[in-house]
Amino acid sequence: MMRQLLLTLLIFTVFLVGCSKRPQPTYKGPEPPFEFVKTLSNARTIAEVYHQIKVINLRTPDTIFIGDIRNIHVNKLGQIAIIDRANRTPVVFDSSGNFLFFLGKYGAGPGECRGASAVSYNEGRKQWIVADGVSLGVLLFDDSGKFLSSFRVPSFVSKIYSDESGHLYLFMPTRRMDCLVEARDYTGRLIKCFSPPNTLLKRLPFELKGGSICSDNRRVFVTHYIGSSIEAFDNTGQLDSEFPLKGLADYLPPDESRIFESPRKFISSFTGVTGLFIAPYDMLVVQYSQMQFSNEGARSTYKVPLTWLAFFRQDGTLLGQGIRSPVGFYVSDSHGRLYSMLEPSSVNENTRIVIWALKHFQ
Repeated sequence: MMRQLLLTLLIFTVFLVGCSKRPQPTYKGPEPPFEFVKTLSNARTIAEVYHQIKVINLRTPDTIFIGDIRNIHVNKLGQIAIIDRANRTPVVFDSSGNFLFFLGKYGAGPGECRGASAVSYNEGRKQWIVADGVSLGVLLFDDSGKFLSSFRVPSFVSKIYSDESGHLYLFMPTRRMDCLVEARDYTGRLIKCFSPPNTLLKRLPFELKGGSICSDNRRVFVTHYIGSSIEAFDNTGQLDSEFPLKGLADYLPPDESRIFESPRKFISSFTGVTGLFIAPYDMLVVQYSQMQFSNEGARSTYKVPLTWLAFFRQDGTLLGQGIRSPVGFYVSDSHGRLYSMLEPSSVNENTRIVIWALKHFQ
């Protein structure tokens, strides 16, 4: 009897310790209108939730071609910075699509970039922040594109968020050491590392390393590409809460043994998170796609055939899922509007930016 009692007490203690390691969400934000929540719960296509409010034609000099978009950032003035494969440095446009300037130029010297991987803008300091994925540096520019300073980082940066306190949050999904996100100040001084990857994330092939980061200016939200949860951190880098991404349609993280059996010969299909966005009423929009990855010997293929959206309250309550979208989104602005691209099919066409807004919020 005493033995069973001690065993029960031990199991209960382990359970409590396990719960203490996963802070439960408490903040859920303001309550969305009932009719909108009802719409979300029944929606199956993006046309039921979002509508296109504006299409912007990018106007560029004849010497500049925009195509194969990789990353976008939109500041409160509506200026749009675009990273694409055709240009090694970000290209900045005004809110009407007129070309303004490049952020740096190609090269390895001061103010030069060999291959931009992420871009952001700090509204308080009026500065652009660019991550160079080739030379592993972070470059700072003023709002006219003039180079200010730079510093080095230990890994490839895929996304950047900068808060009002002057902290830079650098999302590093390919890093193999001790963290996914680094918080640094504008001199490059490391403030905090957080969200350490587990063994599986460290061993993933490069194609499967990704994820997203966003913020509502109170907390920073992070998820890995194949992560099964969203983690919320405060501005000091402390884990504030975490909630699982339960309920996403066919959410099947890849099996570790299947991916890494030797030699690697497999075909897998699973769902991965490709974007996190802040929507009105502090809702979190999760963009996830069904990825198909095959590898047999030295030959591999990787494609993204389907894209969906899911809506969560910040306490983890699922409001809607399986909302199919014909396009992928790159960024949300300060109004919670989403931005997608219509890329040119030839050099004679211009890239177009499409702005989407929730139907219930103008």
